Amino acid sequence: TAEAFLMALQAPTRYPTVSLDLGLQAVLVSSSSTASPIPYDEFCDTPGMEQLVPPEDCNVCADVSLYLWIGMLVAMVAYLPTVASDCLRLHSSYDVNCQKTVACFWSLISLAGYGLVYHYFEYVCLASFFRGPVMYSANGIVVEEGESTGVVKVDFEWKLGTGQICLYVGFFLKAIDLLCNCCLVTPTITRSREEQWEYERLSEQSEVEAPPRKRENSEENEDSSSSSED
Repeated sequence: TAEAFLMALQAPTRYPTVSLDLGLQAVLVSSSSTASPIPYDEFCDTPGMEQLVPPEDCNVCADVSLYLWIGMLVAMVAYLPTVASDCLRLHSSYDVNCQKTVACFWSLISLAGYGLVYHYFEYVCLASFFRGPVMYSANGIVVEEGESTGVVKVDFEWKLGTGQICLYVGFFLKAIDLLCNCCLVTPTITRSREEQWEYERLSEQSEVEAPPRKRENSEENEDSSSSSED
């Protein structure tokens, strides 16, 4: 979300401060007494929206709201396999090249989802709203600053909301996760053919030596059972 506080800087009478909270599908317009969410797809049909968004841009947020949801869904879905791969890499037996590749791949997918949300929210949807000082006439119509018909001057002061802060934190942490997976090397046995041959040789040798040990154990068990009978 993004937040804006609309304060009347210049007006003949005192106006209440209005706050705007932008989300993925709607904007919450609230004051000290009322609060009403307005979906993006109703901007063009809702009276008074021309005071917040230029009439020619009333459908901009509605056009990109689907991309906002897709980006958020991709970022959340890619989080699960990334965590699974990171947990597997904690154990030396599972820290192999394929797990490293999978972790990097899903981290990139998650970063792409974050980037998609950031681009369409910050540079498309939020950019369609007014910013800075805006002059209104007595009828609530936006006029150019300096015109004699302008009686109310309002400042659109946008700042980061809770959702935007969480988005930036998630992007930063996922970038660190990608960097760690790229920089942390897997055990040398996953890249050295000599070590792999040595491992296979030891495995075969242990399999060959296993049957005699089993026979010795069985003979010891038979001896112990016969001694107990005596």
